[in-house]
Amino acid sequence: MRKSLFSIALIASAATAAVSDWVMLGSDPRGVTVYFDRMSVRNAGNLRYYSLKYVAPSPINGASYSVSQEAVDCEAQTVTTLNRIAYGADDKVVGTLSKPQPPSPIAPGSTLSVIAQGVCSK
Repeated sequence: MRKSLFSIALIASAATAAVSDWVMLGSDPRGVTVYFDRMSVRNAGNLRYYSLKYVAPSPINGASYSVSQEAVDCEAQTVTTLNRIAYGADDKVVGTLSKPQPPSPIAPGSTLSVIAQGVCSK
């Protein structure tokens, strides 16, 4: 039974990984590269949910990269980080943010404004 559960978990994680489509959006002044998962976009009324990955050129506070789930309110033009998991060496979790953050306005011309424009037009 234990072997079967492990096999199912392994297949499920492989299937999840196979449906990601990460596209590089650009880098910030610190050299952190931002990726957008085109396959993660989900619609719910005025909200669009999606995933972002931030990859650091060298570890920041022990994290090499992080993956976050975010939501854009297309009408209010705000973004909310719903959760984030930071990973260090050997893909070990080094930090989590599991409580949604307050919505914040999307700055014109920012990477988030490009994301919002793309996901809200669908």
